[in-house]
Amino acid sequence: VNQLKGTIRTSKNPASMRQMKIHENQLQGCLDLTSLPDSLEVLSCHLNRLIGSINLTSLPPTLENMSLRANRFEGEISLDSLPQSLMYLGLSENRLSGPVNLSRLPSSLCGLHLSVSMFHGSIDLSHLPSSLEVLRLCKNSLSGSLSMDNLPPTLEVLTLEKNQFSGDLNLDSLPNALEAFTIDNNNFDGTLIVNRLPERLKLLNISGNAFSRRCISPAMRKRLQTLGNDDL
Repeated sequence: VNQLKGTIRTSKNPASMRQMKIHENQLQGCLDLTSLPDSLEVLSCHLNRLIGSINLTSLPPTLENMSLRANRFEGEISLDSLPQSLMYLGLSENRLSGPVNLSRLPSSLCGLHLSVSMFHGSIDLSHLPSSLEVLRLCKNSLSGSLSMDNLPPTLEVLTLEKNQFSGDLNLDSLPNALEAFTIDNNNFDGTLIVNRLPERLKLLNISGNAFSRRCISPAMRKRLQTLGNDDL
């Protein structure tokens, strides 16, 4: 960690570069992701002052980890052409907006962080990569109904709080690997259904919604209270 200032010229990097770690500085200006070295595996630029839009459609085919969180990027993004080698993508805490298509993510992806931004519209959670372990989408303006029926079996953390999701909420199909699930402070106004919960679940927050009906088995009602949801 330094206090580097100035702009970044990705086209000047060596063609053989494999890692580029320039996070936690005071770097400014735009970031051209289309001219990164083809051999790059790690790009870490979080916690700077980078601005402008970001093009994710021509990233290096070898890229495995990219963190651009906590900058000032804005505009819409496309997740449809990410490298098949990508395992982690962090874009949280920017000013990114527009819809989010989660149906064409690379099969290798383990972590996707898109929280604290300005994304809006509905999302489809039924075509996520089977290897996904962490999905963070909290504090956006996402809306519409949600289905939990086809979440990846590997999913451990799912954060969806402080959006505008509505309709029914059925928790019976949550994956067994899930340890933390937050979906509080949305606009759910339909039926809450809870007949089973993953045994590994340690954090569950569904408060701050306005369910019109609750279908909760006695055993699960006690479990919900144990997890801190006393107002159900």
